[in-house]
Amino acid sequence: MADDHVVAALVGDDPAALARGIVRHPGMHMGGPVTFERAAAHAMGVEMALIATDRPSPLTQEDTALLMERPDTGRATEQELADIRRLEPILAKVFGALGQLLDAP
Repeated sequence: MADDHVVAALVGDDPAALARGIVRHPGMHMGGPVTFERAAAHAMGVEMALIATDRPSPLTQEDTALLMERPDTGRATEQELADIRRLEPILAKVFGALGQLLDAP
């Protein structure tokens, strides 16, 4: 590899900041339509990737229960965004665990 080759961090130094950015602008990070289900699926996908590498899930039973909620469909965008904001700590956990995996030797 060349000396000037740079590897970008996939998660960054602050998983909480990444989670915060996603819940503030979910459409930019996950596409649309912006729904709780889409955001929950995003978090579950990262969790599944971690589990596939034989790492334990960083999520508690309460976290998993929140991800499995099925809010009513056809809700106002403001309610969807409020529900997505509830996922911020869960996203921070899975991104933190992913960062540790990527930093591991």
